[in-house]
Amino acid sequence: MTVRLKQNSILLILLVIIFIATLFLQDRIAIRHYAREAPESLLYLPPAEIAPTMAMGYEMLWADLNWIRLLQYFGGLYLTTRDYPQIERLFEVIFALDPYFEDAYLFSSLAVGEEAEKPEKALEFLEKGMEHMPDNWRLPFDAGFLAMQTMGDYDLAKEYFKIATEKPHCPAFVYRIIPHLETEAGRFETALCYYQQGLEEAIERNDEVSQAIYERNIKETINKMHLTELNEAIEKYKEEQEETPDTIEQLVEEGYITEIPEEPHGGEYYIDPYENISSTTDAKQYLQQYLQALRREIQQYYRQHEEYPATLDDLGPELAKEPFFGEWEYDPETGEVHSSSHPDL
Repeated sequence: MTVRLKQNSILLILLVIIFIATLFLQDRIAIRHYAREAPESLLYLPPAEIAPTMAMGYEMLWADLNWIRLLQYFGGLYLTTRDYPQIERLFEVIFALDPYFEDAYLFSSLAVGEEAEKPEKALEFLEKGMEHMPDNWRLPFDAGFLAMQTMGDYDLAKEYFKIATEKPHCPAFVYRIIPHLETEAGRFETALCYYQQGLEEAIERNDEVSQAIYERNIKETINKMHLTELNEAIEKYKEEQEETPDTIEQLVEEGYITEIPEEPHGGEYYIDPYENISSTTDAKQYLQQYLQALRREIQQYYRQHEEYPATLDDLGPELAKEPFFGEWEYDPETGEVHSSSHPDL
């Protein structure tokens, strides 16, 4: 390759980089300009009540045009102020023009319910869609997810998920959300009834995958139920006795519980250093995840320094502390680390 050809190649690459950078900057400037100008232009948007009349038979076309406008409006403000004063109005006009616009209903859950932090209004939009599309399972599912994740209302979420399960083509995973909600609400017995019913149906279908999922969910729910009951008992004990019991057996001896329940995963219940009752299975799973993160940090340190850290303190005080009040057993020559509380991990 001659010197001139090399120079031309470098110049061409630089021109391409400048061109791409220019496009990027123009796009950012346009977005910021639109974010400032959009609210003023939306003042000319007709009220939802008269929008279909003004469309003069072209409701679908105007709904699509306003959909594009809504996406531009949302995108511009999402990258700038993240304040959406006209977002509800745009959705109202779109739904007045096309009450069967499924994508717009689903997007309202995100844009209005989560980003604009108006979940009640988003639920109104989704319910409007449910009225016009009674066989659609996605709309009540999104309503249930919004009620569960954003509002923390498990009872309301359960109602919407139940509606979704009654619709054609509703996937199986939606059925499993309902007992999860019962568990989160502390209604363990109800959740177990749902899981047991699902397990029996999976056995009848010879569906081994679903069967394994239901069996795992049953064990996890029983474990949560036991931990809730045990921790309520130990809190009552501490309140009345003004001290923490040395062992769980004391709760039985003093009549706070009738017996120590069996840990469904095969582990044991114990009083942890924070004076709560925990499961050895849960503790082991948590410690295993913690160790994986610690070992990744050790390897990352080795790649950067070509040697292992002399002590775990070099990785920071948080990682250097064993979370279950045990001790780390660390070899700086090999980078291997184990815990004295669970040396098998």
